[in-house]
Amino acid sequence: MGNNNTINRPTTTIVNREESDNIDKMSEVEAEETKIITAVIVGAGNRGQMYAEFSKIHPKKFKVVAVADPKKFARTYIQKRYKLTDETVFEDFNDILKLEKLADCVVIATPDALHKVCN
Repeated sequence: MGNNNTINRPTTTIVNREESDNIDKMSEVEAEETKIITAVIVGAGNRGQMYAEFSKIHPKKFKVVAVADPKKFARTYIQKRYKLTDETVFEDFNDILKLEKLADCVVIATPDALHKVCN
């Protein structure tokens, strides 16, 4: 076997102004990527519960902030599981439409037959 006389030396990186600006931009992008997306669940049955569960698996990425479902037991389940206040629990999703922006997105988890095409 040969003798390995290689010395590992730390390297120094010199960053110029343009590279520094790019690093700042990357930090902003990374910050945006780590923003928690808030969601309203419309339809709190099995499908809605499965989509909402993503927030339990990835709490730093997704958060349920409201629910709408005509069935009291379904909305109450989501309310308790995701610690929603009474003000963010709705029997009719149309009531949500009357409010200011409540979340970043809406998960439409109603049965397919209840989906409606909008023009």
